Amino acid sequence: MKADVALESSEAIDQLHQRPGFLVRRANQIMASCFADAMADLKITTTQYGALVIIEANGSIDQVSLARHLRLDRSTTGLAIMNLEREGLITRDQHPHDKRRRVVKLTRRGRAVLQKAHTRGETSRAQAMAIFTDREKQQFLKLIRKFVSAWDAHCPGEK
Repeated sequence: MKADVALESSEAIDQLHQRPGFLVRRANQIMASCFADAMADLKITTTQYGALVIIEANGSIDQVSLARHLRLDRSTTGLAIMNLEREGLITRDQHPHDKRRRVVKLTRRGRAVLQKAHTRGETSRAQAMAIFTDREKQQFLKLIRKFVSAWDAHCPGEK
């Protein structure tokens, strides 16, 4: 009887470990852990890194647009911005034409930290993806982009 229960339990666990949601969440945990290790002394999270990249690409950007680019809600983005500002990596000012909006920009320190983060992020990503051949990497990324793009198109309110 106990063997039957253990077998059923083992089969249930095996089934769980084959579910796409479980695998995607686990892959995210692995990538986030590699990233966190690489950025430990910079104290940059994946969300903060994404925000810094988008701010740098735009020169300056309002918080609502930043949230949209990050595919995050305004409150989560606001928290990331608050922490980046506290660390002196960005400045936050009123929009020159709309006093209700806030615009964020990188500081000199923010640019320097982002340059270090770029290098470390690339190293971290290369280490995590090293298990794949070049062809497998391309295929893996192609499938993830396809999945995300389809759902972004399906759920336009989350953009």
